[in-house]
Order: sequence, then structure tokens, then C-alpha cells
Amino acid sequence: MKSLFARDISSYLAVQKAIDIVWAKESRRLLERALPQVHAAIAMHDVDLMSNTLISSLIDKVADDLMEEAKKECRGNIMKNFHREEEKALIPMQDLDSLTTQLHQHPCPMCDKRALSVEHRGASWIAKCTSCDAVWPDAPVSLPAERYPKLTQVLNQLNLTINVVNNVNNVNNVTTVNNYNGTGSALEYHADFSHDGLCIFEDDEENRLFVGSLQGTDMRLSQYAVYHFRNRFHCSKTSKRWFEFRGHCWHEDDADVTYKEALGEASFLQGFYRAASHFENHPIQTDEVKRKAKALRKLCVCLEDGKFRERIVTDSIAKFDRLRPNFEKRCNGDNIMVFTDGVFNFDTMSFGPGSPDIPVTMCVEQPFIPFDPDNEHVRFLLHFLEDILPDPGVRTYTLKVLGLSLTLDTSQQYFFVWTGSGGNGKGRLLGLMEKCLGVYYQSIGPTFLTSKREDVNQANEALMSLRTTRLAVFQEPESTDTLQAGIIKSLTGEDTISTRENYGHQVKFTPRNKSLLVCNEIPNVSESTLAFWRRFRVTHFPNSFVENPVQPHERKIDYQLTKKLDEAAPYFIGILINYLAKYKSEGLPVPTAVATATDKYKDSVDKVKEFVEEHMSRSENEKHVLEWKDVASAFAKHYGKMKRDTLRAELAKHGVNYANTSVDGDKFKGFLGWALT
Repeated sequence: MKSLFARDISSYLAVQKAIDIVWAKESRRLLERALPQVHAAIAMHDVDLMSNTLISSLIDKVADDLMEEAKKECRGNIMKNFHREEEKALIPMQDLDSLTTQLHQHPCPMCDKRALSVEHRGASWIAKCTSCDAVWPDAPVSLPAERYPKLTQVLNQLNLTINVVNNVNNVNNVTTVNNYNGTGSALEYHADFSHDGLCIFEDDEENRLFVGSLQGTDMRLSQYAVYHFRNRFHCSKTSKRWFEFRGHCWHEDDADVTYKEALGEASFLQGFYRAASHFENHPIQTDEVKRKAKALRKLCVCLEDGKFRERIVTDSIAKFDRLRPNFEKRCNGDNIMVFTDGVFNFDTMSFGPGSPDIPVTMCVEQPFIPFDPDNEHVRFLLHFLEDILPDPGVRTYTLKVLGLSLTLDTSQQYFFVWTGSGGNGKGRLLGLMEKCLGVYYQSIGPTFLTSKREDVNQANEALMSLRTTRLAVFQEPESTDTLQAGIIKSLTGEDTISTRENYGHQVKFTPRNKSLLVCNEIPNVSESTLAFWRRFRVTHFPNSFVENPVQPHERKIDYQLTKKLDEAAPYFIGILINYLAKYKSEGLPVPTAVATATDKYKDSVDKVKEFVEEHMSRSENEKHVLEWKDVASAFAKHYGKMKRDTLRAELAKHGVNYANTSVDGDKFKGFLGWALT
């Protein structure tokens, strides 16, 4: 090997002497492997390259399994002295000759910022604040070697690494040279940190982006910040809407301001402070090291400046959007419900934590409480439901419908109607639903159903609200109003709707809500067709709550009912999810009472049936011809106009069949054997 260095025996001897001073035979083999590069560095008077080469070869000597054992003991030592920390959150990071660990639950005793790190070096530890540079305690605390054998062994090896480099420098008396231009002023300095072996984060990608961000440019800083905060913040490029993930879902309330503040938080800045401290406390203080330390300290100051951080915020928008390009398109489109303590998935019927990968911004303001039939609040709610819906079949049907309204499942395509005289409990039950569903519940004025369709280009806030609604409730239309069948069919038929909000863009969406009309008397309907009636389901609430009940359908009023329902409301969702599970296994068969109530209403609003019964009769002359134009005119006079084909089809349902034929050779268009009365 000596022949390799015949050109510069003094350089070889200098390095060899340093090795012999501090290291044993096994480590000498590792160092000798690095000697060609060290020799070249010395020949070029490049002390930084020489030092880095020696350090890398020696640090690699620490085996991975030994380092892991040392880090485990390191965490144990921290937990012994800082009890509030969570051991899993402690991540010891290797510097040149030490292990540094960021604390999360203990603020600095001097500045009260959460910027405290524990540094294990040599055979001792000490806590340092990366914000105010305070140390605690006043002097390093010794580590008992018998209690922390692996940690002590690794720290000793790292310490020997620095001794080797210092001995090489001392033996060779190598110095660095400052470069100047012709005018005597310093050249513009550009630091390259990519070969310094900085390891601040265990995540390789985050560490790579962090090292790049030390250049201090907006692009590099935003690249690192976006990756660092990828599961906490998001911005959609087109709308410029910012979101922050808190709890178990995303929130939109001033998230851009929060992101700007997060860039100045101690937990974000601690990496930059550690990098600056690394070079400031580097045992080999070359000009290059000093320049890097100064540049990083200046960057730390810049990151604490609000205007500087605003540039990073602006530069982050497109980068966040690339991480989740379909965020707004998918937003609130998953069949889940977010609670304050987790997320319930209706597809898997399971409860668990939320995830930033699920774009949801809506949350019910209560914890998830599973169904417990023995709970006093659950028993009270079930008793209340028995009072307002005494028929077990109707009660089960109604609870399945309400359970289904928690979800995005619209496969049933029904339009539900609750009817009955006042004081029958409909309003109380709706109050429970509103408390449970919160933002998923939407009360809409009756004119939405009774007014004719608006131009799709007009703004319609009520229609826009259906984009995120699970249960849309239409309350108390006038008995003289007319329900528009076309609107009801579009709400329940999974049709694509086009509308826009005030001053907004045109939006297309498919309603995923369940629609419920609540009224004492059901208004007339604009058409009576099979397509309409197959969607219509009427539930009658038979009981009334009065002061002095006399009739069989009357119950004693409870003036404390509102207070009791408010206390029990958080338990209602558990009941509904229980009935949703029954729906999934049993389906939604229509009870006889619901079918009867629906048919009764259908007959009451069947204009054509009423017209046939009151204004038409069989003619004594079987060959008597009643012309179409006379029938259409008579119907329009009493009930208003109806489309020709619709009226003919409805008349046929009641045995009045239109014919285009001839009688005794005379052609006619009308009804044979019928007459107007």
C-alpha cells in the first residue's frame, strides 16, 4: 500500500500516524480504504474534502444494529428524565459525534417554546433550546455505562471519529485558503450542503428536500414545506381554496393564514436551527464551515419574517395541488360520516380514524356512540318512537329510512312524505335528525317543490345546497299549492342537475340526498303517472299529544320532552346505524299502513279519476261516440290542461279507452259508448 503514496510519503505518514494514535486494527482497515481520496485532498490543500472523507469512512463503521440499540437506549434515557414525552415520537438523529433528539411535550424553561432537544455526546447528555440557545441543566449529566452500554459504545466511536480528523489536521498543519477576486472583495458565496452528510429526518425524501431547502430559494423552501406539511395542508390551484387537516377531516377556515404561521412554528424551524448549530459547533472550523453556519443562521432569521414566509405560501399553491389534483372534485364524495373522534364508513360499517387522503370537509359535532340497547338514553328514545309511531312495521320502516339518510345510498329512489295533524311528534323527530346530522341536514322552503323549474342558468342557492346534503326536508307547503312532479322525479331519479350559486360558476352534480316532505295536508300534484307514484311513499303519524287525552290516538303531553330529547340526541345516530344494518340485511319492504296511506293520497289527488266519476258516464247507446275534443275541453274546464298523451293514458286506467277507428263506416277519434254528464 505504501507504494501507492510514494509521491508524497509525508502525507501518507501523517494520516497513518493519526490512525495509529486513536484506532485499532479493525478500524484502520476502514480508514486505509479511504486513504487515496484523503491523499488527493491533502495534495489539493482541500481540508474540507479530506475531513468529510475521513468522517464518512469512520461513521460507516457503526453497524446498523448497534446504532438501533443505541437509539433505543437513548429514548429510554430521555423518558427517564422527561416523563411527558411519548417514546414512539422520539427520533434520535445522528450528528457528527452525537445523537440529537427533538422533544415534543416539554417547552424550553427560558423562552417557553417547544424547541428543546436532548443532545447525547461522549458519555453525557444535556438539553438545548434551538430557539434561544439556552441549555439545561447547567452542566452535562453523565451516562452510567453499565445502564446504557450500547449508547455509550456508539458515542465513544463517534467521538473517536472527530479525534482522527483533528489529529490528521494537526500532523499536517493543513490550513484553508480564502479566495478573492481581483478587486479584493469576497466572491458571492453559494453553499452546497448536499455532501455534508446532514441527517435531520429519518424519512429519506424529507431529508433530501430539507437539505435542498438550505439554499434558501422560494422554490426549494416551498418544495420542502409542502412535503413536510403534506398531511396537514392543501390548496386547490384553480379556486385558491386552502384547507387544513385537523381532527379527522379537512377544514377551510383561514387555512392559508395557518399555513403561513406553521412555517414559523418552532417544530418546523427546529431542523434549520439544528443545521445551523451543526456547523456553528463543528469541531473543525474551516472557512467553508463558518460560511455555511452564517448562511444558515441568516436563513433562520428570514424564516421568522412574515413577508418572507408569504412568498413560500404563494409558491406552495401549485405544489400542494399536484399532490392531490382531484381534491375538490372528490370532496365529500365518500360514503362516510366524520365525528369528533373518528370516521364511520357506511360501506364497511366500521369506525376508525380519519385520513388526509380522504377529501372530506364536513363533520358532525359529536363523538360516535355505538348502539347500546341497555343505555337509559337509548331506551328513552325507543320509547319516544313507540309513542309517535305505534305500528311496529311503520316504526321499523321509518328508522330504516332515517338510517339510510345518513349515507350516500340513493338506490331506493323514493320521495318520502310524513303527514298527520299538528302535535303528533313529526317536528320532534326532525329536531333529533337535525341535531344528529348537523351540516348534513338541510331545511328547504316548500316553494322549491311547488314552483315551476327555473332556467338552469339562474342562480339557485337551495339547489346548490343539495350537493352536500344527506337529508333534505321540505316543510309545510300550502294546501292550495301543487307539487311539481318533474322536480320530485329529478330529485329521486339520480339525474344530473345543472345549477350555480350566486356569482358562481355553473356546476353539474347528481343529488345523493334523501328527500322528505313534512306537512299536515299533502297538496295536489301536477301529474298522476306511474313514474311519479312509484317514487311516492306516505307515512301517517296517527297520534296527538294533548293536555287531557280522551281519544285512543291521544297521548299525554310531556312539557320536559324537549330537554330530554336534547340530552339523548347524541345516542340517536347509534340507533339509526343499527337500523341501517337491518336495512342492509332485510331490505326496505313497504308496510301495509304506508302502502294504504300512499294509495289514499293517490286517490285524493287523482284528477282524472274524479273527472270520470263526476263528469262522465256510460251511454245507453253502445255505439254513441264521444269525441276527443269534447272530453279534452271538459277536463280543461274543471281541472286545467293536461298533455294529450298523458290524459289519454290516465283515462285508460279508469276504463275510458281512446280509439281512432270507425263505426258503421264512419271514422271517429274519441270514446265509444261514453257520454259527458
